[in-house]
Amino acid sequence: MRKFNCLNVEYYREHEVLLWKIKDTGMPNFCLKGLLEFKEFAIWVRSYFSHPERPVKFIVSASEHDGVYNMGGDLPFFVESIKSCNKTALTQYAHLCIDAIYEIYTSFGLQALTYHSNG
Repeated sequence: MRKFNCLNVEYYREHEVLLWKIKDTGMPNFCLKGLLEFKEFAIWVRSYFSHPERPVKFIVSASEHDGVYNMGGDLPFFVESIKSCNKTALTQYAHLCIDAIYEIYTSFGLQALTYHSNG
């Protein structure tokens, strides 16, 4: 199974379940690094599970943060980008957020159901 810096990935072939968890790296938010990696993860999911020998019916997202799935946007990143008038960084961040939600909403383009677990 592929390794990621911001996500842990587990595949249970016998149940046709892909489980991905946001790693506990301190602040439970969507940082730019994590969003960039999620884009790479989404490409990998589509490719890896497009093969018949790796069936997936359920894609479950969870978090390793104790009691919290995620607290939303990266406020320090927003403040720094606004103070430095870095519209490019804010636009990139916004597009990555939209792309991530779309990937989850459309089950990464696979014939699977997505589920969000808070525990």
